[in-house]
Amino acid sequence: MRLMNKIGSFSVLAFATLVLAACTPGNPITTPVYYSSAYSPDALRYAVQDGELATEIRNNPFAGSFSDEAVARTLVIPPQLGPVRATTKPTKNPYNDRQRLVIVFNPARYTDYDDLCRAPERIGSTQAGDRLRMTAALCSGAYALSGIEGRIAATPASPQDPAFRGLMTQALADLLRDFDPNVDDNCQNPPNC
Repeated sequence: MRLMNKIGSFSVLAFATLVLAACTPGNPITTPVYYSSAYSPDALRYAVQDGELATEIRNNPFAGSFSDEAVARTLVIPPQLGPVRATTKPTKNPYNDRQRLVIVFNPARYTDYDDLCRAPERIGSTQAGDRLRMTAALCSGAYALSGIEGRIAATPASPQDPAFRGLMTQALADLLRDFDPNVDDNCQNPPNC
């Protein structure tokens, strides 16, 4: 009987530890990724073909301390895409100005991912308080190929903050997956593939 009590106590303690770890400030939480029917490995590779991913950042949470380009440079692009860096400057390929990553921090309202691609400047921002929220989309012109939302229960001081880097790394790994949701059996977001 004492052994059962110890096992029961251990199980409760283990469960409580997992719950608290999930609620720890800085642990990223992201939504399931939206994939449009136009999302494909070819579309993804086209967006990064010159080794750069055009990036538009709105409501930079580090404005005044770090430029949009400095924030973009800290983004970790999934390694399976090759050596790719995010940049807010014009990319090397002048014909690839329609493919871009759009990130809005602390959006004032919920927005459709296509709206995010069409007019990210209209989204606006809100004070996040003790957390940071973001919405991001891989865009092809005015249409979203994929989209994700995320947040951390912390206000990072810089783009190098581990909580910020964790959120953005997780979000971009999901947003820029090298697979075809239209034919891949490993789809993790069934309504969208």
